Amino acid sequence: MCGDGIINKVTNGFFKKYNSDLDLVDFKNIKHEVLVELTDVELVNPNAIMTKLPGGTHNVMIRSLGLRP
Repeated sequence: MCGDGIINKVTNGFFKKYNSDLDLVDFKNIKHEVLVELTDVELVNPNAIMTKLPGGTHNVMIRSLGLRP
């Protein structure tokens, strides 16, 4: 079982980061074009695929998708 935090960590592992100045960014007032330039990243392995297999007793994702009552 994993939550949003684990999924975030795994997703971040798919990319090489180039810009460490993101701590100085005002994300509330930034334009999309500028954000894309600041977050210049490269895939570690372009052929890698990540998937999430939903499970558990109270699976919110499955219910949200209408796949289980």
